[in-house]
Amino acid sequence: MSERENGSVGVQFLVAMLLMSAAVFATASLVSGTLSYRKRSEAAYAIQKRMRDAAETAIDALGKDATPQADGMTDLFFALDGTETDGTRISIRDLSSSLNPNFVRKGLFEKTDLSRFLAPGKSPEDLQQFREDRGLSPFPGYFAAFFTQEAFMDAFGGYGWANINTSDEFALRSICREITGSDATAEAFHAKISDLLSERRILESKELRAFLGVDFDTLFPYVNAEPSMNVNFAAEAVLRHVLAYPEYGIADPDAIADSILAERKYAEISAGRLAGLLGIGGSHILLQYFGCITWFWEITTEREGQRWITVVARIPSPLAETAFSKPTFRIIESRRGE
Repeated sequence: MSERENGSVGVQFLVAMLLMSAAVFATASLVSGTLSYRKRSEAAYAIQKRMRDAAETAIDALGKDATPQADGMTDLFFALDGTETDGTRISIRDLSSSLNPNFVRKGLFEKTDLSRFLAPGKSPEDLQQFREDRGLSPFPGYFAAFFTQEAFMDAFGGYGWANINTSDEFALRSICREITGSDATAEAFHAKISDLLSERRILESKELRAFLGVDFDTLFPYVNAEPSMNVNFAAEAVLRHVLAYPEYGIADPDAIADSILAERKYAEISAGRLAGLLGIGGSHILLQYFGCITWFWEITTEREGQRWITVVARIPSPLAETAFSKPTFRIIESRRGE
């Protein structure tokens, strides 16, 4: 949560406290109105509790996934999307399988048709400079000058970890500076990233600790070497444009995208199957963009005209995960929807 968000939450809390204090000095003529408001508040709280309970049920299903190394449309957890139980409706959305405007490199705009998503008069250089000047944010409105709301829905989203192999080098430097509070550490980190780029080296997750050295425990998992987007949920526009990046050498990207889009509707695409569909080896850069795990989920519950939004993050493991590894999830947002 950014300082701006913390400030906003703080203001809301102070306003609530002031309202409660005013109630202490209310005159007798306002007592009946206060009791009526309290009853309405208790009723609203009861509704919110049912919505939160429904979200917890969904999170429990997520934790019990029989195939934790692949999240797909056929999972029992995702099967809850669009269902209704005891008057509470559940909607589930993958938040992290889009291109992240905080991290996306200029080249993807310059060498594919992704540039059509940029607002008129805006360039990839402008976006990069904006991030340098203003910092990073998960909220769509933050990038309103660069993307329309429709573009954000089609191809972009602000939730996600920063993959060290695919993220913009200056964005990675900014993350390091924010986390460590040290310009010197950030510059040293940036120098390492520049070396990776000049060597055209793909850093594997098992190499990350040695690469980051003493900064590993500080930077991980915010910076990692895990595939950032889940091919089972990635937007069609993202699949087509990333696969079409010329330097990645995919002969017929549209045909491969068509195969992925068709197959994922009825079967969960695993890591092994993905490499086969793409026709590439395990060290290919595309397997840093696309994997089979969703890192951030949004669970929306609705009841009696109210909405509750819960955002759940899956925490990457510092150790190599196996089919038997149990994932770790954290609730990072729990709030009333608008």
